[in-house]
Amino acid sequence: LWQVAHQVMPSIWSFYTMYKFGWTEAVVGGSLAFVGLVMVVGQSTLPRVVIPRLGETRTALLGLAVGAIGYAGYALATEGWMMFAWLATWLLGALVMPSTQALMSHRVAADSQGELQGAVAGLHSLSSIIAPPLMTQMFRRFTAAGAPVHLPGAPFLLASALAVGAMVVFFTASRSDASEEGAM
Repeated sequence: LWQVAHQVMPSIWSFYTMYKFGWTEAVVGGSLAFVGLVMVVGQSTLPRVVIPRLGETRTALLGLAVGAIGYAGYALATEGWMMFAWLATWLLGALVMPSTQALMSHRVAADSQGELQGAVAGLHSLSSIIAPPLMTQMFRRFTAAGAPVHLPGAPFLLASALAVGAMVVFFTASRSDASEEGAM
């Protein structure tokens, strides 16, 4: 769910910002460079600070929650500068994958780590196949003449809902793991 949600960015960012805010190619490019910078800082620096303080499970939940809020923020932004402000949410949203990867690695034997990474890569690839047509067609549907509701941010709202769904699944699974560990 998280990976499908995350595919909204490469799928519609350019279309959405040009359509809603009249951004030029240069502004879109600059915003994507900023996205990259935020993700690099979020994934390279913050895990060493946040994960030891909160633990992997809480860090993942925090990243999912902040990511959901960020996606909703993009959908509801009324001015172009707000998109840059909402990009700051990816400082914490970028923590989801490192913390969940660490959690998965702890649960798999050393000789099965390659299989785990292959499965994760496979799921990422699957989300990269499913999400772009889903997000672009949703954008088209809600920006077309005669749309039932004119809502260019609909794909971001879907991404937000998917992130919340991922948070619920993750929370439920992590509670089950904690109760199993407590029973041992």
